[in-house]
Amino acid sequence: PTIGEILPGLRKFEIGELVFASFSCPGSGEWEASWAEHDRIMHVLTGSKSLRAAGDRWDLEPGDTLFIKKGANFLRQNTRDDVCIFVFFVPDEFIRTTLREIAVDLPVLPSPAEPRETAIRVQHDAGITAFLQAMKVLFGASGTPPELLLKLKLKELIASIVVSPANAKLSSYLRCVA
Repeated sequence: PTIGEILPGLRKFEIGELVFASFSCPGSGEWEASWAEHDRIMHVLTGSKSLRAAGDRWDLEPGDTLFIKKGANFLRQNTRDDVCIFVFFVPDEFIRTTLREIAVDLPVLPSPAEPRETAIRVQHDAGITAFLQAMKVLFGASGTPPELLLKLKLKELIASIVVSPANAKLSSYLRCVA
C-alpha cells in the first residue's frame, strides 16, 4: 500500500530534516513498534492514542501533546476509532540553532539536567496554544506555507517551551541538546 492509503488525509511540509505532518490513522486496536530518529512533538486532535516505552505508558486524548525523545523505541496503539494527530519532527541542529539565537533573551534558568524519561508531556500555555492554533490554520489552508514562516513558528514553539515554568523538564532537556 502507498503512504496515502496507510495514512489518509496526510498533509506534510518538509524543510530539510524538519517535518510538519498532519494525518489521520485508522483505528486498529493493535500495538505497533516504532523508533524515533529525531525528537518529535505529537499532538492529538481527535481520537486517542497510547504509547509505551521503558516501562512507562502515556494515554493521549484530544488536546494532549507529548514530546518523544530521539532514539526512543516505543510501542504505539490506536484505539478502534480513527485518530488525527499533528507530528513535528525536530532535529538537534534546529534546536541548537534556535536556542543560540534566543540565549541572550532567556531568563536565568536552573542548570539543565537531562530527564531520563523517553517522552515528556507538554503542558499547554498561551505560547504553545498559539502555535497549535497557527498550525491548524496552516494545515487547513490550500498550498504550502512559506518555509520562513514554518521555521519561525517552530522556533516560537521551542522558545515557549524553554521559558515555560510548567515545562521545566522539557526545557531542561532542550537546553541539554543545545
